[in-house]
Parts: sequence; C-alpha cells; structure tokens
Amino acid sequence: MKIFSQYEYKVIEWLVNNRTGTTQSLVAFLEQFFFTKSSKRCLIIQPTEKYAMYFLDVESYNKDELKGEEISQFIELMSLLNYLNNQGYLTIFRGQHYNNQKMIFFGEVFDNPHLEKNKIVLNESGMHSTKPESIKNGDDEIIYKGVELKNGNYDLLYESAVGDFCVSKSLVQLMQVNKPDNSKPTFFNVSTNELELFSASLVCKNQHKEENQVYVYHASFYIKNMSEKDITVVSNVRKHSMSLDNEDSYDIFFSISKNVTVDDVAIIPSEIDLRLVTLRPGEAAAVCSKFKSKCLIKNASLHYSITDNYNNRFAFWNGYLKIDNVELKSLE
Repeated sequence: MKIFSQYEYKVIEWLVNNRTGTTQSLVAFLEQFFFTKSSKRCLIIQPTEKYAMYFLDVESYNKDELKGEEISQFIELMSLLNYLNNQGYLTIFRGQHYNNQKMIFFGEVFDNPHLEKNKIVLNESGMHSTKPESIKNGDDEIIYKGVELKNGNYDLLYESAVGDFCVSKSLVQLMQVNKPDNSKPTFFNVSTNELELFSASLVCKNQHKEENQVYVYHASFYIKNMSEKDITVVSNVRKHSMSLDNEDSYDIFFSISKNVTVDDVAIIPSEIDLRLVTLRPGEAAAVCSKFKSKCLIKNASLHYSITDNYNNRFAFWNGYLKIDNVELKSLE
C-alpha cells in the first residue's frame, strides 16, 4: 500500500467529498482545488507544441524558496493523479477534441480566453499574454511569470490533467484505511541556515546532433553542514524541472524520485539508492546529476529541492537551497 503524505491525503479527501457519481472535468477540478483565484496560480498547456507554462504571481516567482515549493507541490499533485489513475481509483479519459486544441487553460482568473491578433486575451479585465513566459494585466504590467514544463514533466502533466475523470468507490475505501500520520512533516521543512551549497559546476560534455541538437549536461555542487549537529542528506538527485529566469539564465531544480508502487505495494528505496550521507559539523557531500536539454545553458541557478516522500523513514534533511550564477565551463 502506498504511503500518502498529508498533502496527498488532502487531495484524495477532496476528490471523495466532491464526487458526483458521473463524469467530471479535470480542468474544473483543478481550478476549484489548485488553480483558484486566491492561489495566484494558472496554467496553459500547448498540446501541439508539447509544452506547458505553469504561472505564479510575480511576488511568489521571485521568492526562490516559495517558487521551488510551488513547483514541487504541483508535480506531487500530478504524480498522485497519475498514480490513482494507474491503480484504478480514478478513470481518466479524453476525447479527440482535447488533442485538437491548440491551448488548454487552467485558472479561475481566466474568462473566455482566446487568440486576438498577436496576443492571447485571457479575461475581460485585459489580462493577456504576448510571450509564453509571462502574463500581463490591462496596464501592460507583468503580473505572472511562467515555469516551462517539457519532456517527462509535460507527459506527466498531460496524462494527469487533460480530459475527464470518474472517481471509483474504491477511492473511498482507500481514504478510510490509509490515513497519514499527523505527527510527520507534511511538506517542506526549510532551514537554509543548516546547510550551504558551494563550488557548483555545470559542464556540457557533448552535443548529439543526431538527436535534434540535444545537449548533455553534468551538474554538480557540494552541500556543507553549517550547523553544530549531524545532518543526513540525499546526494542522489535528478533534474525535475527547468525554467528560463531571464534572457540569459535558467533555474534548474533537482529533487528525488517520487514514490513507486507495484500492484499497489509501495516500493521503498534503499539507503544506497538515495545515497544518504550523514554529515558532521563542517563536513560536505558531493551531489552530481546528468540531464539533457535542447537549450544551450550558459548560466544557471541550481536548486536543491528535497521533499520527504517516506514519512520520515530515513530521517534525511528536507528543504530548499540554491546557488546562483553557475556558468557553463566547457562546451566540447
């Protein structure tokens, strides 16, 4: 049985309490639960181009800790919906008309969005977008900035958020027998004074022209224990999202893999798989990750964003850190 976090349980509880017994729209569900006006979030999917922009209000986007938390929480929500669908607790399906749509909009702030000349008009108050990475108000001021989701993240998003769904009665039973332990932390436990990132490196080893200009990167950095106590950290991370912060620099987020299940049985990684390292005061651990991108990244901020998906089983540090202005060292 999968171990649910308190946030995941909250999602399941909402689905059960708001089930209608008939087909429901994923867009409507997500707008009521996640993309509300008060959340200051919205989403635009472009199926023909196979990418999506996840928008946050400017204030949230410019706060690195909050932006990292928002991205991780959204990916956690999509991963949960995907799991519930694969296990039969939800049935997600989509007609051909979804595949034919040029854009799919998620957000209570949107009202009859449509194309008008060279911009997307999003509501009657003048909210609009002329560039994929930002949304402006009627006074032409940027009020939302977007994080681009492509490749694996886009596939997860499309499979989990586009279409209609039905809630199975088995989800009610799942909610009753799988309550989370309220004594465990729910989501980020950020403590940036305990750890510090230093000596980061970003190297592009080679360029595979046969793969449509895909660049292969190796990112690395060190995590130092700045506290007076021992801290266990995860050193096996992977890139889970990337966004263009400005014209010259990218934000690259690294995290650990989500929970995996087989036949509804939680598969728990070993300490070796997570590469757990216990740091004494003043010690450091190396973190390395390899990833691909079609973008030539010359400068980036590297984000170490760790969420405890295992209810404190391994007692590792979870939170958010980052290091800025990491320049590409070599391009062979």
